[in-house]
Amino acid sequence: MNGRKKPHQATISGVGSVTTPTNGQNSRKKYRQELDTRDEILNMLIKKARKGNITLLYAAKDTEHNNAIALKEFLEEKLA
Repeated sequence: MNGRKKPHQATISGVGSVTTPTNGQNSRKKYRQELDTRDEILNMLIKKARKGNITLLYAAKDTEHNNAIALKEFLEEKLA
C-alpha cells in the first residue's frame, strides 16, 4: 500500500453511492465531475435547500477540506 487513503463512499437511501473527496485539488475536481453525473441526488438536495437549511455531515478530521465543504460549494453554485 502506498500510504494513500481510499476515498470513502456515501450512500443516500434509494439513490446509490457517491465517492467523497480526499484532500487535494485533483480529488475535489474528480468529486465535482462525479457530482455532475448524479442528477437525482443533486435535484433532491437542491429541492430541500430551496425549502430551508440542509445539514451536510462529514467524518474527516480536516474541517476545511472535506466532502461536506466540497458539496456545499457545489450546491451554492447550482443554487445561484
